[in-house]
Amino acid sequence: MSERDVIAELRAERAAKEAKRAEDWPKALDKLYITFEASHGGGYPQCLAALGSEEERLRYLRELGFRVRRHFWFETTDDTREEHWAELSGGIVCCLTNGWVCDKAPL
Repeated sequence: MSERDVIAELRAERAAKEAKRAEDWPKALDKLYITFEASHGGGYPQCLAALGSEEERLRYLRELGFRVRRHFWFETTDDTREEHWAELSGGIVCCLTNGWVCDKAPL
């Protein structure tokens, strides 16, 4: 292999790593935002609230690296509607019905 081939190969590897970083950066920010919202009283992170269905929210949470520990359903008292919730890694619970995240309540 010539010197030019080695340099071209190194440049291609660097470009691939930079492209991967550019692709992963928004997801890393979304994961930090979800964690921040949950630990500061709860909220609706834009990345989850914008998604249309429970399946999309669950898929995106898994893409971000959250592990789902368990699923549960919670019945609201005002209109007796059931909401689908997921307990995630890191002590976060997420309402898959509407995208609300908060800290897990202590037992």
